[in-house]
Amino acid sequence: MKLSFLARILVLLGLVFVIILGMFISSFMSVSEQVTSTLYLTLTKIETTYITITHITTITSFTIFTKQYECVIFFTMKDTFRISDPVEFLLINNCNDSVILPSSAPWRIESLEGKVMFKPVSLQVLVEVKPGEEIRWAWDQKDNDEKQVPAGCYYVVIDTLNKGSFRYSFRIK
Repeated sequence: MKLSFLARILVLLGLVFVIILGMFISSFMSVSEQVTSTLYLTLTKIETTYITITHITTITSFTIFTKQYECVIFFTMKDTFRISDPVEFLLINNCNDSVILPSSAPWRIESLEGKVMFKPVSLQVLVEVKPGEEIRWAWDQKDNDEKQVPAGCYYVVIDTLNKGSFRYSFRIK
């Protein structure tokens, strides 16, 4: 049975959707992990079309860098750290005005699922980072119970009072 023009367009749009969805899902998969997506389209009560898309995904860097203001730069010194190496990260103010931090250590470490693994105890004072200044911090890879966190992917998140929040990912192996 021939497919109508509208059915062909729907099949094509479905394929595009599956490919985009597959790329999105594969971006969260580990290096060289095989991803298989299967699309089941029922065009009539009698005819069902099966389309399977298989591809290999290679992620060269796990870095996710979100920023609200482009003049604030926030990142870790490396993308991958060995177990027990200090995780060093940096905030640079390239803005024309100051960045205001809500404490002396306004950062936290989160798992990929968003669970807070570590939040430092710090002075609750406003900290001004003037234009051109930078602040560095380091984390010893221990959770709030002073235990080494397992190998895996994490985010370091920092909150500011006037420039939003920033998140940067890194890996511990």
